Amino acid sequence: MRVFVLYIIQIENIGTGEAPRTVHLDNQAVETVSKFTYLCSDIDFEGYSYPEIHRRMGIAGSIIAQLDNFWCQQRLSLSTKLRIYTSLVQSVVLYGSEKWTMRKVDSDRIQSFHM
Repeated sequence: MRVFVLYIIQIENIGTGEAPRTVHLDNQAVETVSKFTYLCSDIDFEGYSYPEIHRRMGIAGSIIAQLDNFWCQQRLSLSTKLRIYTSLVQSVVLYGSEKWTMRKVDSDRIQSFHM
């Protein structure tokens, strides 16, 4: 029985400085990239997570728009609406946030979205 394993290996230069020199693995050059996905989050060459934060807020905004009729329901209590917001909207915005590299402006954008 033959087993084949495919490894996708890339190098990214995060921040300033020289680009990494060519690295070879099993006689193949490793690709140098300016953006990659790590645990379902996009990380760019600057090392900040603004593109991912922006994408997440867009997804959450579309969820809010889809629930437009729900928010207008007067028979639902505020606590029920807050529980729905926390579980459906806030969880989407903050998914994977533990690995984000945030600046103050990113934190401010998330806070203003939340408000």
